[in-house]
Amino acid sequence: MVFQENPTPEMITLDEASEAAGVPAAAISRLVALQLLEPEGQCGGVDVFPRSALHSIRVLRIMELLGYSPQDMRTHAIDGQDDGNGQDLVDILTIRAGQLSSHNPEINYLLSQLNKRTD
Repeated sequence: MVFQENPTPEMITLDEASEAAGVPAAAISRLVALQLLEPEGQCGGVDVFPRSALHSIRVLRIMELLGYSPQDMRTHAIDGQDDGNGQDLVDILTIRAGQLSSHNPEINYLLSQLNKRTD
């Protein structure tokens, strides 16, 4: 793990990642504890992540909210962005949320952010 005094523009702290991704910091910390997400290093004792991790953070949080196990999350979100049959993981999560009639505002917000793909 790399330790830095100041994060670079490509790196963001846990709180910045939380705000940018729309995911609670505690949820991101849980993903780290489950070894589903790995910080790039630390800055001032705080985990830092590359901005490119925002997409993965959102995907993993949606999967968690939809009831996927850590092993399922590891298999689908970390090993590949599709289901092995060419169907995009974001599409799969959108369908699953619809099947569960999810009225969870966090899931709906995160799905809308994934569909924008602005990061």
